[in-house]
Amino acid sequence: MPQMPREVDKTSLAISASRKRRRLPVLGSSNTTSSASVAALAACIIFSFGALLYTSSLNNIGGEERMQTMITLNSLDVSANSDTKSRRLLDEQRKSNSSDFSLLEWNGIQIDTTKRAACGYRKCFFHSGVNESEGYLLARAESDWMGRMKRTWKDARRLKKKYNMRHFMLEPPHHAGVPPRKVLKELNSLVASTQSPQKTRSFFGSTKKKQYNLASNSTSKDRGIVVQKVKLAPTPSLIVRCYFFKGHRNGRYFLDKESSSEDVFRSAVHDKASFVSTFQAETKDLISLLAKEARLWYDFQFMVDSRGRIHHIDLDRMETSGGFHFPSGKGAQNCLTDAVKGVSNIIVGTHDSNATDVVSAS
Repeated sequence: MPQMPREVDKTSLAISASRKRRRLPVLGSSNTTSSASVAALAACIIFSFGALLYTSSLNNIGGEERMQTMITLNSLDVSANSDTKSRRLLDEQRKSNSSDFSLLEWNGIQIDTTKRAACGYRKCFFHSGVNESEGYLLARAESDWMGRMKRTWKDARRLKKKYNMRHFMLEPPHHAGVPPRKVLKELNSLVASTQSPQKTRSFFGSTKKKQYNLASNSTSKDRGIVVQKVKLAPTPSLIVRCYFFKGHRNGRYFLDKESSSEDVFRSAVHDKASFVSTFQAETKDLISLLAKEARLWYDFQFMVDSRGRIHHIDLDRMETSGGFHFPSGKGAQNCLTDAVKGVSNIIVGTHDSNATDVVSAS
């Protein structure tokens, strides 16, 4: 993951953008989108990137290990009425001791234990047991993760207010302490991770008596679990990532393995012209945002939903330093341009799946 560039000339970025800004063409309003429309969109993105990024001086930077799995779980835009209905149904299931529903309650959180947790290197997402559109991020409190998640929450609120940037966080994180041994054992049992079985079994801490007692009796802030309530990500969706190579810093676009299949995603896009038009506007805003908020290049990734909207994910990557290579202007331009063409070609059915790898976020 990348470090912060030592110096980004924001004034020259703004001047360059204002001098060279062009209005992107409005694509057709029909329900079909031609390859020519995709080509026009890609050309506009190339120009916009040149205007915004070639004038900045970018340095090699990096970050610590990135989260391996993103929250690509079932999500619906539910109204207040449907929320109430969902809660009522879930409560009825609990009261009737339904065999396909189980709830884990601890310290204000209510987790559906019939669904596995999606986990990265340090965090896991658990489904809420009372609200189908929400869930919880849980992380061990070690290595100042409470501080890191608090700073990420502050950044997310600022970016939302200033740029209307989409993210999935609903509440600030809080330190929930060390869970009872029985709860800790159940949390560990729900972990779905690519890490070794030994690490997975003690993902949130050891349940062995001696080690558990040491943790539960400690007053250290590095003990226990940090919890944050979040929204579920939309599905189907595509997770776009860029890898920047060491040295020449050229970029390569790829789809994260947690992305939906191309066929499923394409079938969910009912109005292709509307998708491309929305994606065009969103990408233009993204380019402008990246010029102003350089830390978003760290472990660069974003999610695209079936309406063409961009969502920012894994925002704690803004806290990282060392290990990842920040792009050159040309590398950044190449990567995002290829990403735009790739996503647009998926929509029109001309994407070459052999040309772009679907890579695990290891």
